[in-house]
Amino acid sequence: GLRAPVRDAEALEVRAAALTRLGEPAQADAALREALQRLPAGPSALRGRLLMAIGRLAAYRGDFDFASGWFDKAMRNASVLGALEPLARATFMRGTVELNRARYE
Repeated sequence: GLRAPVRDAEALEVRAAALTRLGEPAQADAALREALQRLPAGPSALRGRLLMAIGRLAAYRGDFDFASGWFDKAMRNASVLGALEPLARATFMRGTVELNRARYE
């Protein structure tokens, strides 16, 4: 059923969090991308968390152009779901990226 791929993606999300804490951002990024690939198509809360996590890792390494794309995807995902808190978080992170890119307008 559909539950097994979701469980796999959730396990990879936990793995990515642990890898991030251990200072292994490249491995964390790979786990998050694999988790996204395992999810069924369409918006979901889990997809939103994964998109945000990939964006945060990109921002952490200073790749703000790449990060902004992931935050945009997270914003669209949250918007389709009607999820205001995740939408606000993604919008905030997108703005933070723009500040780091010195785009103040």
